[in-house]
Amino acid sequence: MWAEYSYRSLEFVQRVQDLRKTADLNAADRIKVKVVATPGLKEAIEANRDYITAETLTVELSYAEPALGSTTATDVFDGEKVTVGLVKA
Repeated sequence: MWAEYSYRSLEFVQRVQDLRKTADLNAADRIKVKVVATPGLKEAIEANRDYITAETLTVELSYAEPALGSTTATDVFDGEKVTVGLVKA
């Protein structure tokens, strides 16, 4: 089960990092992230929350619809769907 969470966590981190680039953020910018995810992905995010927040410089990670004006993307991978929104903290 750890390998599944690890893979999903890595994929989630990659999507957040791609979204940071889309938002034209500096490498050191801290962010706030809102996520809507299918249950399997949400479980993986929670199991690896510390790793994810450290890798993406996230100061606030919550499960809610992304706020209006945030940089947002929706994706599907490994049978899981995710919508991620971020703003500079």
